[in-house]
Amino acid sequence: MTLKVFYWNCCAGLLGKFDTVRDYITSTDLDVFFIAEAEIRFEFDLGCLSIDGNDLICSNTLQSRKKSRLICFKKIQVGVVEIENELDEIICLNMGDIIVTGIYKGFKCFENETITSNFKRMCDTLRKIDYTKRVYILGDFNIDMMKTSSPLKEDLLEWCDLYGMRMSEIGVTRARWVAGNLQESCLDYILSNDDRFKLEKEMNVQSDHYVLKLSCFGYSKVIR
Repeated sequence: MTLKVFYWNCCAGLLGKFDTVRDYITSTDLDVFFIAEAEIRFEFDLGCLSIDGNDLICSNTLQSRKKSRLICFKKIQVGVVEIENELDEIICLNMGDIIVTGIYKGFKCFENETITSNFKRMCDTLRKIDYTKRVYILGDFNIDMMKTSSPLKEDLLEWCDLYGMRMSEIGVTRARWVAGNLQESCLDYILSNDDRFKLEKEMNVQSDHYVLKLSCFGYSKVIR
């Protein structure tokens, strides 16, 4: 069996792009679709975001910060890994022998936080994953791997080595025109400890971030 997971930084809110997300899910029979910069607030009626056969999961920041910037739609049989975490945009899912985790590391910080402290906290949360399983971590890390020198780039690569994770080589995952110049970067990618997958990307005009499309092969079962 093949497990199909998409990740998309939809840019500046999901509500106006929900039809696009629903079309992706229903037309491709996705198992999981992570949405970053969803901007789901605590007071929203989440019933308007229902998709048949899917659960909507919001990051724990919906309670602690009253807003989730990362959400996911998942098939009902896919389980959620309860990782103690209130301040990071991280959602971890259990599919038997596979763990798929979506992350979003924003570039803006709350009071008394820094880019470095946010990165260290994210890494501390991710270390709680069971790395004896097949692990895939997808996300917008806001660390540009196309730059020779980028804040926290070496720290992320060192963390990958520590946990036996490899970074995908996918090239540009964000492109936008600024003052007549095309700016390209690689902010969205996948970390994995297994090579039984295919990763593709697709540009969507509703965002300057590409949609990441992950297909995991040898997928055997799901558990709640």
